Amino acid sequence: MLLAVFCLVFVLSACSAETSNQQSGTSASGNGADVEVKNETKTDEQQAEEPKNEEPAAGEPKKIGETMAIGDWEVTLNAVEFVESVTEGMLVFGPDDEGQKMAVVELTVKNNGTGMETFLPVMKISDQDISVKLLYDGKFEYSFTHYLGLSGQLHMESLNPLASKTGTIIFDVVEEVESSGKPLHLIFEYDNKEYTFDLR
Repeated sequence: MLLAVFCLVFVLSACSAETSNQQSGTSASGNGADVEVKNETKTDEQQAEEPKNEEPAAGEPKKIGETMAIGDWEVTLNAVEFVESVTEGMLVFGPDDEGQKMAVVELTVKNNGTGMETFLPVMKISDQDISVKLLYDGKFEYSFTHYLGLSGQLHMESLNPLASKTGTIIFDVVEEVESSGKPLHLIFEYDNKEYTFDLR
């Protein structure tokens, strides 16, 4: 009789231990799932908080009659015209090649810096030097032409602080640039940024 009771107690103890282990395993598995969900939530929050790198804009394109700040310079686009030549006294200035015209851009520039500065130096030595180009149809670039002896050109113009001057920048272009209705932009570059005037 004692042997039967002993066997019954042993069987009941084994079953109880197995049930306890199964419950512990289920609880551990549940905790693991909770940890995994929390980790995924944390990752989503980190992605949402990551800063977005954006290029600083130089400003919206301006039109004829409008003013734009370019570094210490204040530049106003007054007018643009296409001519075959420019006469000054007894001298006539114009492109050497047939089929070309002069795109004469009139600007007013003001030096808002604290010292003397030079507008459109012939050679760009640093990113702080301002340069300019004429862009036709989004892909054809023209550099300015300096006519030796023609007054009023703004190249190499040195201005004292708060001084201003009205003058011209001249580009030698093909006749198509004048007759075509395709986009034409005057683009200044300063400190690795582009500043655009829409000519048409």
